[in-house]
Amino acid sequence: MMIVSVNVIEGQGEGDTQGIIGLGPSAESKVLSAVESSNSNVDGAPPLDRIFQQNTSTPNYLAVFLNRDDDGSTQSGQLSIGSVLPDFEAVTSQPKLKALTDQYGIQHWETLLDANGIIGPDGNNITTKTTISNPTEGTTNQFHVAFDTGFTYPQMTQDVADAIYGRVPGAKFVTQESSPGYWLIPCDYELNISFYFDNVKYPIHPLDLSTPESSNNDKNCMSTFQQISPSTADHKEFGAFDIILGMAFLRNVYLLIDFGDFVDGSNSSVGDPYIQLLSITDPSTAHEQFVKERLGGVDTTGSQAALVPESEAQHSPSVSSDSNNEDFNNNSDDSDEPWYKRWQVWAFVGGA
Repeated sequence: MMIVSVNVIEGQGEGDTQGIIGLGPSAESKVLSAVESSNSNVDGAPPLDRIFQQNTSTPNYLAVFLNRDDDGSTQSGQLSIGSVLPDFEAVTSQPKLKALTDQYGIQHWETLLDANGIIGPDGNNITTKTTISNPTEGTTNQFHVAFDTGFTYPQMTQDVADAIYGRVPGAKFVTQESSPGYWLIPCDYELNISFYFDNVKYPIHPLDLSTPESSNNDKNCMSTFQQISPSTADHKEFGAFDIILGMAFLRNVYLLIDFGDFVDGSNSSVGDPYIQLLSITDPSTAHEQFVKERLGGVDTTGSQAALVPESEAQHSPSVSSDSNNEDFNNNSDDSDEPWYKRWQVWAFVGGA
């Protein structure tokens, strides 16, 4: 068993950044592809593949736990390989969610959300309709979900992001040149949503649904579940998925990923890869923590203004991937990477 602590720092790789450890399936590794094209061995395999290849008795899975330290950008957590943390052993008894290889042959840590499997702030299901034409897995009202610790803010379809935040009294949408923008809501407004995978409910902590817009202003909070950029939702380029559940979601679950035959050089006898999620957010405790953090310990949520009627909900402006929005594909920093690969978090191994 290997356990490492992980500090996650928001940024673009400048200053003290040492690098990142890729935890995704090796099929998308540019290094591995380049090495394999000139070398028949697996010298270019990602770290986790190398670990699994060198010790075949090690179970082919990793598990990730992210702390919720505060409303700041620095986060920490623990990554274990081949075993799970003692407090979260129940994850191994959770439903095994199929890890998908999509119709373009692209591998992410991706699975299917239940049909209409997001419960909105009003307690009702949000209608989910996949953006993938003729999906080979699931139904048309099931989202294809990718899990990624490299995203501070989960990426959603526009209609879902609007359904979460567009009915909050006083909400307004902030447009940006380098992304589709975000919702701004009062920091003291408590929201509650949940996700369903294989009929299991995963509540989201209200502190994970918004974050202070700046360190000097705790009145206005930025939405953490944000509209996905057209440059990211380019299925043929990046894979057939609808939403990316990053840190604001992952702090609410203990995530186990079994690599199965996704390991480079493995064969079909290894087994199919799968994902398991253990809910670690208790709604009652989460409410108490929200009151302490955002309301100074005085619970005024019982008198907070009701969500505005659905007929009066606000909607964010439509964004397309045409030439008028080329900044989403080519940001102004001369990087040849799409913005979603640059605007992310960087994970450091803190110890072993």
